Amino acid sequence: MSNGAYGALWGLVLGLVWVFQSFPAMLLVAVFGLVGWGIGRFVRVNLSALGKRIEQLSKRGVL
Repeated sequence: MSNGAYGALWGLVLGLVWVFQSFPAMLLVAVFGLVGWGIGRFVRVNLSALGKRIEQLSKRGVL
């Protein structure tokens, strides 16, 4: 999955909180999805390197 897809997924997950409130809240889900997509599309994060670093820290007992 691309960074844009990850960003959109997180935006939609965060936006789901609003879905159960009202119809305008459902529109906010779309906004959160677009914002998440935009952030994920243009911000490059190496997720595998981040995962390896977290694994190293957890083996040391830091996390």
